[in-house]
Amino acid sequence: MNNRELLELAAKATGIKLKFRALTNMPGCVETCFSVDERGISARWNPIEHDGDAFQLATRLRIDLTFYNGFQEVHAEPSNSDGLSPSDEKFGDDIASAARRAIVRAAAEIGRSMP
Repeated sequence: MNNRELLELAAKATGIKLKFRALTNMPGCVETCFSVDERGISARWNPIEHDGDAFQLATRLRIDLTFYNGFQEVHAEPSNSDGLSPSDEKFGDDIASAARRAIVRAAAEIGRSMP
């Protein structure tokens, strides 16, 4: 699953509306993800890259994180034990990046399980 699909499913899990757009018209420009509130106001939103967005996602969905130092792995799963598979990410020098990605993957699984 690519990053856009992960973000779309994670947003679905929390009820966040998203739009994607390129910030420039240059070829090869990477799309940027924005959340859109009920008034139509948008703000950048990317819990894969931003700690605050990942923390917001984890708290809204009550995702538990466990760090397994011996295995160099972070484990994320919903705290309500609803039977969804946990998301594990290996970490090296950037444990925060692995934690953000595990949170987004766990949120995406919640979103995928929704109608």
